[in-house]
Amino acid sequence: MFVKILNMKRFLNSFLAITLVLFTSCNQNKKEVAVRRAIDTTIDTIGSGTGFLKHLHKKRTFKFYDQTLEKYLASSPLRPDDTHKVIYLLPVGTIDSSLVDLIKNEQDYLQRFFQLDVKVLPGVGMDDLKNVNKVETRLHSSTHIYGKESNEAALEQVEAHSLIINYIVPNKPKDAVAILGITEYDIYLQDYNYIFGTSDLHAGTGLISLYRLKNLAGIRNVASKQITNLFSIPNTKDYDCLLNYHDNVEDQEAGVSFLSPLALQKLKISIGFDFKKRFEDLEEFWKQQSDIENARYYTNCLKALRDSPIYTTSANK
Repeated sequence: MFVKILNMKRFLNSFLAITLVLFTSCNQNKKEVAVRRAIDTTIDTIGSGTGFLKHLHKKRTFKFYDQTLEKYLASSPLRPDDTHKVIYLLPVGTIDSSLVDLIKNEQDYLQRFFQLDVKVLPGVGMDDLKNVNKVETRLHSSTHIYGKESNEAALEQVEAHSLIINYIVPNKPKDAVAILGITEYDIYLQDYNYIFGTSDLHAGTGLISLYRLKNLAGIRNVASKQITNLFSIPNTKDYDCLLNYHDNVEDQEAGVSFLSPLALQKLKISIGFDFKKRFEDLEEFWKQQSDIENARYYTNCLKALRDSPIYTTSANK
């Protein structure tokens, strides 16, 4: 009798386990179908494939964690149109004149990177933002972490979301597809001691801080990363990519300046640029900068493109 009861329990446990697997699989299939149905069929993906570039990129994970192309298409991604087609840079707070010149000089790189017009807006003072626009700030030491005391002198940090919501969003130009605030103030979010930048993936508004960045490479990478995020493209894990998350200055400044194949495909779909022209523009830029490594990367991209099946005039429009 005991054996019969034990066998019955085993049968019931096996039955429940199989039922749970089938139920989970069914739900997963329903979710996948829902994602496919939600995809905007007006988004043109023809000629956007970037598989021809995979051999140029280092895989960082065994599994795949990045947002799939299907989920990106189903997310109603931000895209330029005939009315909204300019990227704006907005200096915020007192910024050294040399940094203003640096921001203006970065227009060329960003225009090559995104294949869109990039313009710099007149700067706005922090006092006005605090008094009139209710931007939140706090006094904080640079080493203060999660309640630990510090003997360092306090510095004024800006709460990033309050600046974006209370000023950048209401003052976004009518022809802007995206606007990025740039400040020398250290910035933070409620759950983070400090951040390099933050973006709203669907509103086309973001903010970066130059406070902790020590060289041009870091500034360039943070700016281009946040603007890429503004086109509804989240951070990545699977490959070495501009969109990798970095939690310290050294890793941020040592990060790569190019996009993973999947992130580039999403940007291509959003903006609709020509692969060949973009690669040539960036190859030329890095040669002008005497950056052999980055120039070689885009030279290799052009070679891979020429050797790929999509290398036709119609595929790259």
